[in-house]
Amino acid sequence: MKKTTLAVLLSAFAYPGVGHFYLKYRKRAIAYAIVFSIFLYYIMSFAYQQVSIIHQGIMSGDIALTLNEIARYMIKNIEDINQIKHIGYASYIMLLLWVMCILDTYRLANKLE
Repeated sequence: MKKTTLAVLLSAFAYPGVGHFYLKYRKRAIAYAIVFSIFLYYIMSFAYQQVSIIHQGIMSGDIALTLNEIARYMIKNIEDINQIKHIGYASYIMLLLWVMCILDTYRLANKLE
């Protein structure tokens, strides 16, 4: 397999920055991985918070085990509705960052060959 192909596949399917590590661009790899991880942590912490709220509601008997009831309870207990918008923005930024990382890996791999 060509170095370009492997580097791009690593960036596309493993994690942003892995292809850069493979190409020996350590600083860029660390930068991509850290920025992506910050946004991922933000989204995952929100998801964990929501799961905890739902779990507590189910265990206390406030929520029936139906999808509609869980969704209704989740919407009712979101502290800040703007947080949903921020999760959406973070998701778009992560997608854009991942695509930029793939394209940058491709560019750098072609430059090395």
